[in-house]
Amino acid sequence: MSGFDAVHRLAAGVLEWARTLVEQKHPLAERFGFARFLVAWEKGEDLILRHAPHVVLAHTPASDPTGPGAATIAVTYIQIAAEALGLGTCWAGYLQIALSMSPSVVKLAGIPEGRQAHAATLLGYAKHEYAAIPPRKALDVTWT
Repeated sequence: MSGFDAVHRLAAGVLEWARTLVEQKHPLAERFGFARFLVAWEKGEDLILRHAPHVVLAHTPASDPTGPGAATIAVTYIQIAAEALGLGTCWAGYLQIALSMSPSVVKLAGIPEGRQAHAATLLGYAKHEYAAIPPRKALDVTWT
């Protein structure tokens, strides 16, 4: 999905689904804090898709048992390649949850019938740059 308008409509669709969960007092609404996303949206802030210019969706035939793994691997490679091209990515987890639960979000995202979305990532130029890589402990690996 490409273009601010299309991505904005998709974010609005996810938030309408989230609003329904909040109104139903669904456990996911509380767990993920969807009420705060709705308040932020009213203030012009998109906490779902972060005003990204593009969303990449990986979908496979719904009957393909290897679909979830293949889609996740494909999006991971897209993220690695994007970084090499100077682009930023971010997993779109809330969108992915909505795609797994809401037929209206699936339709809005343009997923063809008989297919299932398994992975979603935002794509664009990163708003922030890393100043430094966080310090990490050295790995303790034993090769046999």
